[in-house]
Amino acid sequence: MWQAVGGPANTGMRSDLVIDMNWMSKWRTWFSVFLVLITVVSGVTSLVVFARTEPSSPDIKLRVAYYDYYPLLFKNKAGQAAGILPEVFSRIAQKESWSVEYLFLSWEECLNRLESGKIDVLLGIGRSPGRLEKYKYNQQPFISDWAQVYAPRDMNIESFKDLAGKKIGGLSRDIFFEEGSQSIKELMSRFDFQAGYRGYSSYRLLFKALLKGEVDAGVFGRLTGRYLKNNMDTKDHIAPSTISFSPYRMYAAFPPEAKLTPYLVERIDFQLERMKRNPESFFYQVKEKYMADLYEPITLVPPWLIWALIVGGGAVIFLAVGTFILRKRVKSQTGRLKERNRALNILIDSNQAMMRAPDEKKLFAEVCRIIVETGGYDLAWIGRENEGLEVCAHCGGEDGYLDEITDSDSKIINENDPSLLVLETGERKIIENLDNQQTVNFSREKVREYGYRCLAIFPLKIKDQAVGVVALYSKKMSVFSASEIELLKEFAVDISFGLKALRNQENLRDSLEEEKTLLQEVHHRVKNNLFTMISFLEMQLVSASGEETCQVLEEAITRLNAMALVHKNIYSNKELSRIDFTSYLKELTTEVITTLKDPELDININFDLDEANFSLDLMIPCGLVINELLTNAVRHGFKGRKEGEIELVFKTGEEYHELKIRDNGVGLPEGFSLKEGTSLGLKLVTTMVEKQLEGELSYNSNGYTEFIIKFKAPSIARI
Repeated sequence: MWQAVGGPANTGMRSDLVIDMNWMSKWRTWFSVFLVLITVVSGVTSLVVFARTEPSSPDIKLRVAYYDYYPLLFKNKAGQAAGILPEVFSRIAQKESWSVEYLFLSWEECLNRLESGKIDVLLGIGRSPGRLEKYKYNQQPFISDWAQVYAPRDMNIESFKDLAGKKIGGLSRDIFFEEGSQSIKELMSRFDFQAGYRGYSSYRLLFKALLKGEVDAGVFGRLTGRYLKNNMDTKDHIAPSTISFSPYRMYAAFPPEAKLTPYLVERIDFQLERMKRNPESFFYQVKEKYMADLYEPITLVPPWLIWALIVGGGAVIFLAVGTFILRKRVKSQTGRLKERNRALNILIDSNQAMMRAPDEKKLFAEVCRIIVETGGYDLAWIGRENEGLEVCAHCGGEDGYLDEITDSDSKIINENDPSLLVLETGERKIIENLDNQQTVNFSREKVREYGYRCLAIFPLKIKDQAVGVVALYSKKMSVFSASEIELLKEFAVDISFGLKALRNQENLRDSLEEEKTLLQEVHHRVKNNLFTMISFLEMQLVSASGEETCQVLEEAITRLNAMALVHKNIYSNKELSRIDFTSYLKELTTEVITTLKDPELDININFDLDEANFSLDLMIPCGLVINELLTNAVRHGFKGRKEGEIELVFKTGEEYHELKIRDNGVGLPEGFSLKEGTSLGLKLVTTMVEKQLEGELSYNSNGYTEFIIKFKAPSIARI
């Protein structure tokens, strides 16, 4: 039997078994290799991702400068760096394993050390073209702010015009005060308003100077200005004006040539962007904590709940109940924080819109858009008083609700509408739940038909008088917390300031246009009166006898004509304060020569004139001087001749301007002297040049006659 079993058939079975075993062995080997490769690739990928997202740099030690700008940056009572920017930066440094040494310096010292490379980072600095050439910035802003002017209440500072002639204080080398195209100095210069300026090393010193009356107005960052006003102005002597300008974002700045700068910029932007994506991150918690000092604080965990947890800490059931209550409360307060942030964003974006809006219509449209798109409300509209309440801008509400409550002139129809009540009383109206509202006598069913469940209406006031309203609608119930209402109230006040500023600007433009029209009319009447006098003298000249009498009348006519042409040019010119001197010179020369020359005398006139614009008080003496010199040339320069040539040359320079009147006539008589001249014309020329033009008069006479008038270039600036 053993042989049968061990015969050929059994041998074949063993051969198959060996083949199967070899195949399985190879499969196991390749499978093991595959698992090893997957493990290695996964490990390398994890290391790369970890290295890219959470690098560890234990050897990096940073010198970080900051200055006094509460609540963004300041030194607390313990002598430590505090505020939104240092605390956010410390969290970033902790995540990156950096060692940080904070240096509390004055603002100017911060800039000096940044420029010399003695610090690695400067926190809380805005961008400007000049600064971008000197420093390196990160890309993610920490926070936004803008400038606001503070002044004593009794000064009634409401516009840039009110600052003219005042002493204005600011932080030295600050974007708001003197650096960049949007500083107070640059803006005042654009409006052609003159003022005195004084720089201070900190905002606290500036506010003290404002309280003492060392300056009439101070330019502050809006946040720190509010803080200093609340904590230093105990007698409520100082008030924020309606002048807000230069919205900007605050970044960190670095020495551009430092080796660490590219790495720091990349890591700070990465951490900031990640924190900003999470509305419950440390970034928003710190921001809310310090903003609460400026606005109504929110208590996330009420004191009674803390005591309840302490007292019931020993009991498991009390701990469970307390934990449940705490979670619910935190969730509720987190929602309130989001609402508050929403209102803060509306406030900030609307103030920036005020800086850009050229008129009421565009301002209202932009504000409504911000309320809906940034604030998340379902409908926003703004109305102004116009024999009722006229809806002049809105966003959202494409469902036709506004068409239901307004007539063809966009005016509110229902006389019991709460918006009309707000306009009449000047008091805000908040309706949290339209389902339960019993006191408002208007069509709640009409509002509910379009899905709205709560609304808030705030007055827009100018000088304590309501001139319009802003209304916000939501399709959710009870969305307005107490803190959000306060922020929205502040938002309505800011929009009122913006509206007042725009109306003041419009009134100023109207006033300037009216003044321009009146001045044009004055110059027109003066011109007509002078030409009337010229006509009377010409009539007298016709009947006059005697060569001397005729000469006196002709000289009077040309002098009056020189002045009349000035007023004629002003009347026909778009800019009353600037007259084209070149055109005037050509016209005056032609008039004088045409009036005085002998009909048989042919005079060729040549001009070589630079372009210039002069003011009225410079044009008249120039015109009279030119008139006298031309009169002298025409009357006395070409006696006995049938032709002649007169050339006028005017050249401008940086320090002096030069006017030459030259003729190729018979020349000046022997012994001629400017100082000993007795003629009225010569005395008039000498007096005008020396006294009114503040210049010098000289002459040449060598086969020709040339008078040269040289006067200071600053005279041309009197425009």
